[in-house]
Amino acid sequence: MEAIDLGSGAVSTLFVLQGASPKAPDAALSPDGNWVVYRDQNMNLTLVHLEGTDSCPLTSLTGGVSAPYWSGDWLGFGLLNFNAADTLVLVQPQPCRAYLLSALHGDLEGMNLP
Repeated sequence: MEAIDLGSGAVSTLFVLQGASPKAPDAALSPDGNWVVYRDQNMNLTLVHLEGTDSCPLTSLTGGVSAPYWSGDWLGFGLLNFNAADTLVLVQPQPCRAYLLSALHGDLEGMNLP
């Protein structure tokens, strides 16, 4: 991941997303700026602290996941199902909570939770 100073145009490298998908990493920075989530080479999600520490795989699926979106301290994404609409998932990394929204299907294109 890189940061760009809009005033000077200077580019600095924050850290490298280890094992990220070269085609579609879909990295997303948490609103508090402490975490980044991205898709790996197997299209699963990895959560890592912004300094590159505390790397944690969030999914381990054969079908992969859609692009992740943050809202507050919640993370949302879809479980890819190539035969039907995606099933949506909400994850709160700290504390570790996950909810499979089995009644909701489709493409997640953003999220806004109070």
